[in-house]
Parts: sequence; C-alpha cells; structure tokens
Amino acid sequence: MDTLARRVAVERLRARHAEAEVERLRRLIDAPTTVSKRPTTPREAPCGAEAPCAPANLDGQAILYVGGRPSLLPHLRAAVESRNGSLLHHDGGFEQAAGKLEGLVERADVVVCPIDCVSHDACLRVKGLCRRMQKPFVPIRSAGASSFRKMLGEIGAVAGEG
Repeated sequence: MDTLARRVAVERLRARHAEAEVERLRRLIDAPTTVSKRPTTPREAPCGAEAPCAPANLDGQAILYVGGRPSLLPHLRAAVESRNGSLLHHDGGFEQAAGKLEGLVERADVVVCPIDCVSHDACLRVKGLCRRMQKPFVPIRSAGASSFRKMLGEIGAVAGEG
C-alpha cells in the first residue's frame, strides 16, 4: 500500500509539472508575437473574423509541423504549397522515431508545434533543437487548420519583407 501511495504522489507531481509547462506555453503563445515585423494591411490579414484568409507568399520556406492531426495534413500541405512553401511533418514521436526530428529541424526554415496535439516531450525537444540551430519556433494554441493558416499569414508577411 505504501508503494502505491508513493507512486500516486510521484504521478501527481509529474502531472502538476506538465500542467505548469502547458500553462507556460499558453502564455508564450498569448504574448505579443514577434514573428510579424510590420502591421498587416486588410488585404494581408491572414485569417480574421472580418477578412478572409489571404495567401501570403512564403518565398520557398520549408515549414516543419510537429504533431497535429494526421487527417489534416493534406489540408495543411495544400495551404503551405499555395503560398509557395513546402511542408515537412513529424508526428512528435508516436509512430516516427524521435531521432528524425533533428534532421527535419535542420531542413526547416520555421518549426511549428500545436501545443494541444503533441507530446510534452516532443514539444520541449523540438524547442531545444530550434534554439540550438537558431531556427524560429512557433507554438500555436490549436492543431486546427484555421490556427495554422493564421500562423502562415504571419510568417508570409515576414518572408515578404526579405
């Protein structure tokens, strides 16, 4: 009984740490973004309540998407390709080896991670790889297609400045 009680206490502690990390990542997402360096005009507004999603030119950038929902990948790929970019994907280590992440981060211009649909470990690992390789890491709140298109518009606005 003591062993089980200790195990429960350890698991509760791990859960609290995981919840704290999720909250920290949410605050990071909610913080003012530094991806876009200039204000968008109404025509460039990627996805808003009043403006439709306008394709922004990604200028050949490779976007690595870590995690997410496999059923949405064709839609995400089409969204990237329609903006003159390419989509790389890693499932976050569920079926693909986590060791492949390093090579994919190396090939990517920008790394995107939906925090609601990826393992905590994969998100932290890819964030560390991005820091080490000096690649932009963009956590997004949701694995939904609209969050992804909005992020693409912000990246496209920066690429268009180049």
